[in-house]
Amino acid sequence: MAYWALTAGCVGWCAFGGLRPERLSAAAVLLAFAATQFVTPLEISGWRFGVALVDVSMLAALLWLTVRFDRWWLVAASGAQLVTVMTHGLALVAPHILLRTNVEVRWGLGLALLAFLALAPLEARRLKDTAARS
Repeated sequence: MAYWALTAGCVGWCAFGGLRPERLSAAAVLLAFAATQFVTPLEISGWRFGVALVDVSMLAALLWLTVRFDRWWLVAASGAQLVTVMTHGLALVAPHILLRTNVEVRWGLGLALLAFLALAPLEARRLKDTAARS
């Protein structure tokens, strides 16, 4: 429940405190969060391909935003999401790793993504105040 509240808070902060890149990122995170709730049961021999697909889609969205907009936090968020996607690959090649451990690592990386998202409106405000191109 706390993770849901933190996600809602970060998404809301970005949606109302940020500019276009922050709002698009907030929408992508919210969409990925909601989609994950529906695809979690989709598995192949214990490998959660539905969650992996959502995480790959989120990585694609963040990479597109990183290329499109000049924001440092997007680079960091893309990096965290890349490592998240890599954990899915690790679950495929090393199935002996405990599922719980893999999920906890992904939660930690999700918290890192939310931390970067929480910093996003601060950069947007700085850019807006210095009249930089956004």
